[in-house]
Amino acid sequence: MPPMSDPVSIQLQPVEDVSVESAYDAVMSSRAALSPWMHWLTPEYSLRDQRAFQARSAVLRGAGLEFNYGMVDTEGRVLGVCGLHRIDMLHATSEAGYWVRSDLWRRGVARQAVTRLLRLAFREHALARVELIIDCDNVASLALADTLRVRREARLHHRLFRDGQRRDAWLCAATRAEWLVAMAD
Repeated sequence: MPPMSDPVSIQLQPVEDVSVESAYDAVMSSRAALSPWMHWLTPEYSLRDQRAFQARSAVLRGAGLEFNYGMVDTEGRVLGVCGLHRIDMLHATSEAGYWVRSDLWRRGVARQAVTRLLRLAFREHALARVELIIDCDNVASLALADTLRVRREARLHHRLFRDGQRRDAWLCAATRAEWLVAMAD
């Protein structure tokens, strides 16, 4: 494994406010590395699909149903996307997801983004619990969850569909009370 390069500093911005072209470039530059994990990244994915995603994100944000953020560096370049999905306001829970352009893997981008996303979830969006559903073969995402003290709660049999097959996944979760205490350490 190559040594980790200098970390990259990021900010989270509502995805509808970031450059569509920069977000699309991030997707396309990482297509081969991301496609095993991102069901939406089909061979036909286009700039039009990226525009539609960002427009839909604005509508869902306005309704309080979903919150997607672009991971942006100091020059405004999109490095990936993270978000809170499937928000259940009755139970104050959500699922989280993220992806980072592959040329920046192992540079701290995902860790910064998921840390900030959980902070937003628990402080600004008043959620009590955030879940990550992670393919059992996605070693890097499982390692990140472990690093951030996002607990593996259960192995979910046939939870995901990838490459024409049902796949097992880990249900990992962070609760507001536990996560905020863990991050204060």
